[in-house]
Amino acid sequence: MLYLISYDIAEKNNDYEALWAKLKEWGATKVLYSEWLVAAPPDSAMKLATDLEHVTMPSDRVLVQEVTSNAAWTNLIVSNQAFSQIVMRDARP
Repeated sequence: MLYLISYDIAEKNNDYEALWAKLKEWGATKVLYSEWLVAAPPDSAMKLATDLEHVTMPSDRVLVQEVTSNAAWTNLIVSNQAFSQIVMRDARP
């Protein structure tokens, strides 16, 4: 299953290295400034969100949701080919 992780950092002066390290540990791919894709088992959205609570500030916001293969995009940080491969490999039909 493919999940999109989005976050809003409320306290810009804090250290978010732990957040980015956690995302990289999971093998997530950064696709926009605060948007990452990660493959995880089905029904993992709440666990992913809860795990990120431990590496974000209380006033930050996190959203984790499934990505389907019915996706569209323009001008991502990763190449169109890389994004397409991730979506086709891990997204729900």
